Amino acid sequence: MALLLALVVPIPASAAGPAVDDAKIEYYEPMANVAVTSLSSAASGKGLAVSVVFTNSSSRSQGVYYRVVWLDQTGNAISGRVPWSGIAINGNSAQSVSLTTADPAASSYRLQLSLGKNF
Repeated sequence: MALLLALVVPIPASAAGPAVDDAKIEYYEPMANVAVTSLSSAASGKGLAVSVVFTNSSSRSQGVYYRVVWLDQTGNAISGRVPWSGIAINGNSAQSVSLTTADPAASSYRLQLSLGKNF
């Protein structure tokens, strides 16, 4: 069984992070005001850790739903259905989320994003 930990931290909107690999992101609908401005991963013990920074360019608060599908070396999902988590991002600000799995089979991931309209 995989262990999933999440840590949500507000950060300054001007903070720059690593480049974003759009191939690792799956959008369920267009997101006009929220962008992933940083996406990185690193080995964590026997598993994998992913850090995401969401930036809201609107003056209004915006909710986003996200989940990480952990992948093995062949690109197949290593766990069953992954639950969605939600985050509210204040207007004109950024917020980081860190996700970790302790599953040693995880070698990659796919970040799935939704505004909650397609559930």
